[in-house]
Amino acid sequence: MNIHRSLLTLVSLFCFWHANCQTQEEFDAFAQEVLDEAELLFRLARATELNAISNESERLAYKLSNDDIKSISWQSDSPNQILASIVYNPELEPVSQESNPREPNAGEKILISAYNKTQEIIDSGDLDFEGRITILKPIFIFQNQFENPDIEHSNTELIVYLIRDDADDQVVPMGGDFYLEFDGNGFLNDIYSIDEDYFHPEGSKIIEGEEVMGVIHGHSRTEDPIISATEICSILLHEDIITWEDLTVTRSYTDSTFTKTIYNIPSNTLTIEEQPNKEFNYNPTWAVLIRFGEQKYLEYFDSSDEISSEIFGRIDESWHKGIVVYEPEQARAQYPELTVGRLGLIEVLMKKSKVKLLPDEITTKIK
Repeated sequence: MNIHRSLLTLVSLFCFWHANCQTQEEFDAFAQEVLDEAELLFRLARATELNAISNESERLAYKLSNDDIKSISWQSDSPNQILASIVYNPELEPVSQESNPREPNAGEKILISAYNKTQEIIDSGDLDFEGRITILKPIFIFQNQFENPDIEHSNTELIVYLIRDDADDQVVPMGGDFYLEFDGNGFLNDIYSIDEDYFHPEGSKIIEGEEVMGVIHGHSRTEDPIISATEICSILLHEDIITWEDLTVTRSYTDSTFTKTIYNIPSNTLTIEEQPNKEFNYNPTWAVLIRFGEQKYLEYFDSSDEISSEIFGRIDESWHKGIVVYEPEQARAQYPELTVGRLGLIEVLMKKSKVKLLPDEITTKIK
């Protein structure tokens, strides 16, 4: 993995998450970095949308060293000819425009190469969620922008953020974003998930007939501890249809604390607070109950991949009676004494195991 794969904000995120000793001043400074990055992603996405020469055109935008944004466009069947380029100031007002066809420069060739590879990944459908028709918007950022302000450098590293949109123009896609890391020649190094949790509230309501003032969701333990810049960018891109005011994200921070992060939409402010866990009941994605006769073992998991690797991957080598999946309400009725995952509870009934099924450390053992 390239240790320089992301912006300063993501580097700060690593320090933020692993230090576990942040002051409120450090929380505030980090929140401002996230807001600044979200604003940049928003301006890049908007600049791309503004430069549409035809329905068949391809286009992208990138930041210049003076904080202006430049967008370029070309025909999909003629990637070696730039048809138009526009420079916008930070307020997205046009500063200059070029409409004479020309060959792309070295930096633009890197961009176009990465763009084409990104489109191949999008078209493959590998990043689709839940069979829902979503549109992935690519946003391009050069890693060493300040060292190469004119992007005339063959070794310039490139990050492409993929922000989701929805085929339903009244839906605000939240989460499920990615970023792609490209090398200096526009070839893909790797792809990373920014936030795996994906939900899609309607812009004006979430439950029919009810007015919604805010939205709250939890990030899993493997994800960012706060609202990501891509989530804020999605809100900014859909602000005209949003009637709720706040997005709140909670996540376990240490063994005894959790972070509560609130993005206020009307004021465009982000606040991060650390609070004691006794005031917050962490709700994992899944609870998995394993039963050996009268013995019961309970584990919590935040992703299906974790369950597959920790539990399901070994069941085929074991003697078992079966597996029962309970929805949250069913699980609470069946096991009122247990904390149930927000998607429900999986009960594994075992006869005898040929392998060591259970992990060394059991979260909960029920006598």
